[in-house]
Amino acid sequence: MRWLLSVWCARYCRGVRCVFLNACQTSQASTAGLCQELVRAGLPLAIGWAASVADDRATSFAETFYRELLAGEAVPTALALARLKIQHEGFFAKAVAGQDGQDGTFVLPQLYCSQPVELLFDPALPQQPYEGLRTVYQRLPGGVEGLQEGFVGRRREQQQLLPALRTGESTVVVLHGVGGRGRARWRRGWPIVSRLTATGCWP
Repeated sequence: MRWLLSVWCARYCRGVRCVFLNACQTSQASTAGLCQELVRAGLPLAIGWAASVADDRATSFAETFYRELLAGEAVPTALALARLKIQHEGFFAKAVAGQDGQDGTFVLPQLYCSQPVELLFDPALPQQPYEGLRTVYQRLPGGVEGLQEGFVGRRREQQQLLPALRTGESTVVVLHGVGGRGRARWRRGWPIVSRLTATGCWP
């Protein structure tokens, strides 16, 4: 794994100084975490979660972290402020038997570094227009808010799914994930639905 990450970093991470893996267990407490391996492979900074994290806490942390970076804070400072934000949100007054409670998610964000990086960009420089992909939510059929475009089709998973449904090896399809990521769009209008219907696999 270390060799593969070294090759990947050398090929795709030129000029990249920080990677934030906002997903569960991307920075496990053991030395085998993905963030640790990225740093060993030469990435200057890597941030991840030491264990599983709830969507709302991860989202709140990321929003604060990015906002503080945009305001010109250094990575460690932005991370500390984001940690304080979810610590505050995780405090519950008189939660159990009249005692205050505290959600421990705020201890999970971890920062690893192979070299000092204070600022990712100079906030004094003029802003440049963003020309990359955008996430635009629209009202889909059935009154569901979701992605009209930009949904990943999962072609490989579809190719594996169809034969299993045709032979009866699998009889149930479960679409799961956080809201607004394209499940309704996939179910209503993507090619796999018509293919399943044509082959008798879809009621």
